[in-house]
Amino acid sequence: MATTHTDVLGMLNRLSPLRAARPEPDPRVIAHRWESLKPFVLIRARQALDPAASFAFFKQRHVEYFTRLRQANISPEAIIRRSLDDPLVAPARFELELVAAIERRRARLGRVKGRVKPPPRVHKSKGRAK
Repeated sequence: MATTHTDVLGMLNRLSPLRAARPEPDPRVIAHRWESLKPFVLIRARQALDPAASFAFFKQRHVEYFTRLRQANISPEAIIRRSLDDPLVAPARFELELVAAIERRRARLGRVKGRVKPPPRVHKSKGRAK
């Protein structure tokens, strides 16, 4: 009996609910985003010696970029607004933009790495003690 990817994820979720594996983004979302980037990729691919191989390479790179962004919990609005999933961008620049997007998200949420949020203070009632 062969186990599938979803079976393994289900077992991991049951064993450790705190370390649940993040699901991969919906392929329909990736395909929809790809349609908006496709004209620019076609222009770049036609400049290569092998346009078909270049086009396939850029399409694969787009899937990788989009998947890494969604696994880092970057919102789709931020991805579209800043074109973070642009496959024409070099991998080194993508890494810089990914780190910057994570920092922007962290700053927006008011979190600091390594600092734990203090517990809420318990206020004593101002009435007389009995």
